[in-house]
Amino acid sequence: MKYAVVISKTATGYSAYVPDVLGCVAAGDTFIETETLIREGIALHIEAMVEHGETIPKPRMSIDDAIAYHSQEPSAEVKQLLAEHGDSPPSLEVTFELVDVNVSVSAPAGA
Repeated sequence: MKYAVVISKTATGYSAYVPDVLGCVAAGDTFIETETLIREGIALHIEAMVEHGETIPKPRMSIDDAIAYHSQEPSAEVKQLLAEHGDSPPSLEVTFELVDVNVSVSAPAGA
């Protein structure tokens, strides 16, 4: 399966997320470390979903879709949090790529 991944430069390193797999994130000191961690994170996230009998999200986003998703205007709630905590907006240095992840999906225990 190939999932679109967004990797951003941050003040302290890099962060990554997978728009098609909500809650799947990673952070590291270097780009390579973050890319490795998000690959592992996708596999672990999906394995946990299988164990809990959840539906596995299909890779739907292309790179263009991921760019549009990432570029969306932040919600009012996010803007408020940024204002309260003095955080800067998302980094301008962002990489979008398709990550091929091998995940063995078997029926959950007791199914």
